[in-house]
Amino acid sequence: MNSGSISNLMGILAPQPVPARAILSISNTFEREEWAPTWPSGVDFTAVPSWDDYPSSSDGLSAAVVSGHGVQELLDRYGAIITWSLSRFNSVHEESHNIVICRRPEGSFAYSNHLVTQISMLQTYLQSWLRRLHASLPLTDAIDILIRGIIHIEPRIGEAVGAASRRFVTDKRYYGPAVLRHFTTFLFDPAYVGREGTGARLVLKSTRLLNFRISLVEGRQA
Repeated sequence: MNSGSISNLMGILAPQPVPARAILSISNTFEREEWAPTWPSGVDFTAVPSWDDYPSSSDGLSAAVVSGHGVQELLDRYGAIITWSLSRFNSVHEESHNIVICRRPEGSFAYSNHLVTQISMLQTYLQSWLRRLHASLPLTDAIDILIRGIIHIEPRIGEAVGAASRRFVTDKRYYGPAVLRHFTTFLFDPAYVGREGTGARLVLKSTRLLNFRISLVEGRQA
């Protein structure tokens, strides 16, 4: 099998958000205490049903819902599986002529097409936060992913990170203060700023990142 065939195969087998959305939809039925299965609104079974027919939420679950029979086990297994999936990505095939071009306010950027699978999986993972934030990932690392994801070259990641960050901030007891504190440290602490640009890290300078922090602060105060 040549590299072109492998690239096409990876695109076909790219992880889809269906399983993750299904778990989010199931947990949403727990919250609403609706134990009957959700059915599509249409009867045309030759077409893909709309996601609007399957309500879901990525907000944190209340302690009352998590304490329900089997709920915590479901969350733990889902988090472990998706974390395992992310750790198994090891792309070794690249074709210089097969690239994805993204246009951002800062300019145009490109990445190899073989990274589409990883980016799709990362997007799915981020869309499930805060509800599916697995305990194996330290909170500081999760927040660092959110901060750096705001200026990701792929706009879909930035959108997923923005929505996830707002869900974090709405938790005013624990996650919200931690996110804002880490944002402030990342942007303004001299010691932290001094570590940027060393090793594999690039120096970050983005008005979009600063404006996003302002929007989080204002949203929390509203």
